[in-house]
Amino acid sequence: MKRTKIIFGFLVLLSISAYAAVHSIYWTVKDDTYEIKFSGKKITGNFKGLKANIIFDEAHPEKSKLSGMIDVNTINTGNGVMNKEAKDEDALDVKNNGTINFVSSAVRKTGTGYEAEGELTIKGISHTIVIPFTLEKTGEDVTFKGHFSINPKEYHVDKVNAKQRRDMPDKINVDISVPVK
Repeated sequence: MKRTKIIFGFLVLLSISAYAAVHSIYWTVKDDTYEIKFSGKKITGNFKGLKANIIFDEAHPEKSKLSGMIDVNTINTGNGVMNKEAKDEDALDVKNNGTINFVSSAVRKTGTGYEAEGELTIKGISHTIVIPFTLEKTGEDVTFKGHFSINPKEYHVDKVNAKQRRDMPDKINVDISVPVK
């Protein structure tokens, strides 16, 4: 009888642990397996240097909080000259604003996944945006995936002369894929 109680207790503990693992709300980014890609007229590239705090509960997305910070120095356009220009004062201004930040103010379930509304800050300028995203699960692998667009000129990311200003796209698409554990 005592042995049965011990086995039963062990099974209960095991099932609670399994439930907690599957329904975790505190997520950690898997190191260097994430992708933050951007594209627009005549420009493509990616960022590394992501630091994120992800508190996400599928059952209660309204209780979730998402925040992320990207090190602007990690920009990679595939072209060294473009990387340097992107860090200049009239573009992303790495010297005075070394990070791009997002902090959610609301997370909601949608018909196709979720959306995080919050403040995106680039060059010290903040605008409220909505980032639609999904939570993809394959076995034990979990990945947050999202896509949104911004107008870089709204964040004063432009060049100083007229030709460069004409070449600056009005829309930059951003694709995010963040595997978590």
